Amino acid sequence: QVQYKVPSNTTIIGTNNAKITGGNMIINSQNVIVRNIIFENAYDFFPQWDPTDGTSGNWNSQYDNLTVTGGSKVWLDHNRFLMVHKQIIKMVHTMAESTNIMMV
Repeated sequence: QVQYKVPSNTTIIGTNNAKITGGNMIINSQNVIVRNIIFENAYDFFPQWDPTDGTSGNWNSQYDNLTVTGGSKVWLDHNRFLMVHKQIIKMVHTMAESTNIMMV
């Protein structure tokens, strides 16, 4: 899966129906604003075989559109999510009191 890593002190504002198709935006940083982006069809182009997953192995795939992991002061505002397969927003080890999500 194509991954976009967002650095600290970054604002991403989409214009004219800005879209990320088939990717995962990863935020592991501080002071990030993501606004007016359409996230669509986060498809995993590179699934990994894990022979120890279950009794006979399993394909492990990522289908997350947006991942916030360890970030703080993250503002997600007026984004749209289309054709979601697994999770819309995955939040791992975040400072929940400083992460704002506004879905409109």
